[in-house]
Amino acid sequence: MEIYKILHHRLVTAIIIISIVLITLLTYSYILDYFFTTTDSLTLIETSRIQSAHDFIKVLTEPLMSNTKFVELAKYYRPVATLSYSLDYFIWGLNPFGYHLTDLITHILVSILVFFLIRFLTKGEQFKAWLAAVIFTTHPILVEVVPGIARRQDTIATLFIILSFFLFLKYLHSISDRKMFLFASMLSYTIALGSKEIAIIFLPLVFAYLMIFSLNKSLQSRLVHTIKKCVPFFLLTFIYLLWRTYVLHGLGGHHTLFNQSAGMSKTILTIFKIIATYVSDLLYPLDFLIFNSLFNILRYRVSSLIALLFLFCFLLSYKKRIFGTENHNCKGVIKAVKISFAILAILSLTIISASPVIAPYTKHLMNEDYLLGKLNLLTGAIEGSYILPFENNGEFILRLLFSTLFILSLICLMIAHQRNNLSSFLINSAHGRLTGFCLIWLLLTLGIYSSTLTFTHPNIYSSVIPFSAILSVVFVGNLQSMIQKAGKKELNSLSKAVSSVIIASMLISFFIYSPLVKKYREWEIASNLYVMFFDKLSSIVEKLPDNATIYVYNLPQAISSPKDKIPRVHTVSYLNDYPIKSWLNLKYPNNNIEIVAINRGGAYTNISELKVETEADKSVVKITVLGERIN
Repeated sequence: MEIYKILHHRLVTAIIIISIVLITLLTYSYILDYFFTTTDSLTLIETSRIQSAHDFIKVLTEPLMSNTKFVELAKYYRPVATLSYSLDYFIWGLNPFGYHLTDLITHILVSILVFFLIRFLTKGEQFKAWLAAVIFTTHPILVEVVPGIARRQDTIATLFIILSFFLFLKYLHSISDRKMFLFASMLSYTIALGSKEIAIIFLPLVFAYLMIFSLNKSLQSRLVHTIKKCVPFFLLTFIYLLWRTYVLHGLGGHHTLFNQSAGMSKTILTIFKIIATYVSDLLYPLDFLIFNSLFNILRYRVSSLIALLFLFCFLLSYKKRIFGTENHNCKGVIKAVKISFAILAILSLTIISASPVIAPYTKHLMNEDYLLGKLNLLTGAIEGSYILPFENNGEFILRLLFSTLFILSLICLMIAHQRNNLSSFLINSAHGRLTGFCLIWLLLTLGIYSSTLTFTHPNIYSSVIPFSAILSVVFVGNLQSMIQKAGKKELNSLSKAVSSVIIASMLISFFIYSPLVKKYREWEIASNLYVMFFDKLSSIVEKLPDNATIYVYNLPQAISSPKDKIPRVHTVSYLNDYPIKSWLNLKYPNNNIEIVAINRGGAYTNISELKVETEADKSVVKITVLGERIN
């Protein structure tokens, strides 16, 4: 009987793993047809080639993409990621299929590890673990990461963070082979640190786990136990930081952030933008569905004034309940906190409703800022955001700032209102402790990116794991609880039903806009442009003298359109001069051809052709990108 149960459990696990693999393949198999994507891919391949023992030592002792223009912008130490490109080049040469295959396999492995990790943390609940893995692997925001060859640092680092954490849990709960699990965990953590800096989050994650899941001990004994268990990983982290500082001659990072002093106001606004982007990426595309629909309704001043009138009437009718003046049990600091967040939520909603009236003034202020440099704030806030005509950014900045404020204030208001129930859930419930651990994971990652001012959409990859776990555990747990208490009219059952409906709506939106269903063409367009450009370059480069100079005009900064429906891929990157030179060096070794990118063509709606002009002696070639631009 016991053998039957073991075989049945293993069969179910095998079916689940196969389903996760198939779902991931169906979601991202299309990337195998793409050319080299993202700007840095070819340069990463060129600088990672190992042709001698010296090259291997160079990978371990020099910054990422050393001796290229990239180190003028940023210095990173990521030898494991670099070695992955070296291995791909050894196997596949310049066949992009192999590089995308590596990225796809890595993402599949991360998704499988997510299943095993959540199953372990939920003490064997297979369905919750499977749902968390599926939410993760199909989450729409990961389309910013998986198809980009140069972005595998995030997937590799996440793979070894999860593996190291899972092995550490096995070390804690195993009776035999404990030293082996600890050594394997430390090795995985070392590999994660060599993949990308975000792996440093592992140490506080271990600390948080030991403090949260050891409630049978006193606070002091928990703290002592936790510190003892963290000592090996603390020593590893310390050694890594010392070696990284030695290699990079400092902490490294992006020079514009670490080596220049930004004003306090701009820094605060950057942090706020990071928080807003981080939250919206996790909710992506729910934020688009809700707030874009709201802004479409409030597009005209008449509808805006009607919305303000309804908001005013609502406040008059429910002001006592909203501000907590009816609840005499709520006094002191808690009451002040509730009133503060209620005012912040109402103020944000008021500005959102009044946005069509306010947007022209915001646009005027931004124009002055852009042209005269009066504030140097608003243009910084929208830098790197959606490629849209400048006049649309007035409304965008309002949506970004105040929709985020509205969401955060509502969340804080709900926490303050349900503090007793929430505290009981997080402390006394196994699922509550898991939820609390995942929330800490999310906040730790956000804290690292906010403190270093280095967050972009692809960086969200590892954070989608705890977010997916929370959705799965809370949603399935609520359904199970409601089924058990069917027919009982309880307030808790009602709140669970409401939260389940909200999460179900999120899951449906994630599915609709997942790459499994929706076709994201931005990567395909970028891939086609690369193929067009390098095919044209191949046809002329062999006829050029060795010391020729190629001038490239109007390289696209983006290919997009204000009429395109979002959500869409925001961080597709296009050609620059140094990846073109890297391609030449890989294709034609020892060439002395110089590549000069004269200017950026801005944002295009499409690329029609490449115009080639060659001087009589063929020493100078001009390649101009032609297409329709967004004015």
